[in-house]
Amino acid sequence: MSSNTLQADINEILLGYYVLGGKWKGFQDQANTKRQLNGRKEQVGEKLYKIQSARAEAMSDMTLKWAKQNGYKGKVVKVWWTARPGILSKAVGYDVDSRKNPTDTLLLFADGQFLGVSAKSTKGKGDIGFKNPGVGTV
Repeated sequence: MSSNTLQADINEILLGYYVLGGKWKGFQDQANTKRQLNGRKEQVGEKLYKIQSARAEAMSDMTLKWAKQNGYKGKVVKVWWTARPGILSKAVGYDVDSRKNPTDTLLLFADGQFLGVSAKSTKGKGDIGFKNPGVGTV
């Protein structure tokens, strides 16, 4: 697994952690996710881990701000790290083709609305692609 993939995983997982207020309560499949996070931290080292953690924390602030401005109400009550096959479908309760849905971290708000986030962490070079094909009604 490349360093970029490892760092992306760290960013995606910690985004979920930070939107939950810096707590694991509400993070689904918590034990496995923590194990994955710790393994990736060992692989990339403390310096790169801290960079991704800072980016994830900033991303969580902006995600929550955007969500509030766009009609999501209440706190995030559940988070899924959906970057692996089958997790997104399991979270929403029906079959979703993950190849056509870029969600890395799925958030469930207190009002019952889901928000899928495709986390991007760059060094500030190049354009980040944005697309929202949607998952239909959840």
